[in-house]
Amino acid sequence: MKLLAQRREEPSLAFGGQALIEGVMIRSRAHVVMCVRQPSNEILTHTEKVNSISERYKVLGLPFLRGIIALFETFYLGVKGIYFSANAVLEEEEKFTYKEFAIAVALALLLSSFFFIAPFLLVNLFNLTGLLFYVVEAIVRLAIFLLYLTLIAMWGEFKRILQYNGADQRTRSWGSVECCECEKIL
Repeated sequence: MKLLAQRREEPSLAFGGQALIEGVMIRSRAHVVMCVRQPSNEILTHTEKVNSISERYKVLGLPFLRGIIALFETFYLGVKGIYFSANAVLEEEEKFTYKEFAIAVALALLLSSFFFIAPFLLVNLFNLTGLLFYVVEAIVRLAIFLLYLTLIAMWGEFKRILQYNGADQRTRSWGSVECCECEKIL
């Protein structure tokens, strides 16, 4: 009976999500669920209601603005999920503080900007122009990306995160609100 009530409250079955550290986050239009496997092998589940800014203010619901708002809200929820999962798998004395996590996010954003700026700067050193500039820049960008993937694949602890990647896509094929129960995925 409770499941039918949930379906009426949330008619859209559009789900998305991301892999977390030892878990998965799944988001629907109105809720986000984070499930993380703790060192004790128990699954810690956190559910919260999503209150989108674009739904509260009509002007922010316009197509272009709604997309920008959704991008920032998705980024915020993703970072929040990583923070939750990092602290869920760590021992009590090793927990991240908000300040430490903010520094880590800032460094990650700075390093990700390297992917966009470095190829341009490297190719500019050779004074290339026209089509040749863009081809060489694309090759440099691809080389940096492949180097990144190689380094990530060699990092043993990151493999655990990748094991949960794709779990949110499985919810779409199930096609029911029941799939928000992350324990079924983990």
